[in-house]
Amino acid sequence: LIKSSTYLSRLGFMDMNQSVTALTSVMKGFRIEAADSMDIVDKLTQLDAKYATTAGDIATALSRTSAVAREAGLNLDQTAAALTTMIDVSQQDASSVGNAFRTILARYGNVKAGAFTSLVGDSDDIEDANASINDTEKVLGAIGIKVRSSAGDMRDFYDVMEELAEIYPTLDEVTRNAVATALGGTRQRNLLSIMIQNWDQVKESQEEAEKAQGTAAAKMAAYNESIEFSIQRLSTAWESFSQKLAVDPVVKGAFE
Repeated sequence: LIKSSTYLSRLGFMDMNQSVTALTSVMKGFRIEAADSMDIVDKLTQLDAKYATTAGDIATALSRTSAVAREAGLNLDQTAAALTTMIDVSQQDASSVGNAFRTILARYGNVKAGAFTSLVGDSDDIEDANASINDTEKVLGAIGIKVRSSAGDMRDFYDVMEELAEIYPTLDEVTRNAVATALGGTRQRNLLSIMIQNWDQVKESQEEAEKAQGTAAAKMAAYNESIEFSIQRLSTAWESFSQKLAVDPVVKGAFE
């Protein structure tokens, strides 16, 4: 963990304390062992290089989202890809995007009390018994997308969004607004729409994250080489300057 945090800090993505906090949150959220923390930095570095966001921003957004994301069936690559796309396209503050995505995921997994009691057989209310578990299921069901694979099992969020993205261009404006509001509420609907409308970028970002192994180490090596080169160049320039001073008659006369 310390090595991974140092990489994030040394590469200028965020300070050491922020790095430790963010990585710890992501590891706990996705249940990643400390020994594998460098994999997270690799993915952040790769996405940083490809899109208009930074590894620090993605780490910040992930730290706000990771635990809820895992509960919604998302893995680290999928979550990082969605957040990268929303930050890249919207150019909103990373913390705000992370909080917004957490809200979207929470709304997706929300279960209304009446629907729950009907599922466990404690309701005699016919309306409750036939109710959708939440507004997301009700709206997506109206356009032919199932949120549950069975009565008691939710489908993974990523799979549902991929299915939605396929038909989204064919939906009319009213239906799009209904979907965005059901999933994102009035405050997060814009970011939900950005994610769905740019789903190709989400998938592309996921592929970038999946092939990121060794990216951080390579960037650190390049960084160290650049520092070493700069130091060497400065040393050479100083040596040359010193030699010129040694033979300059004015300088020599000043010390005689």
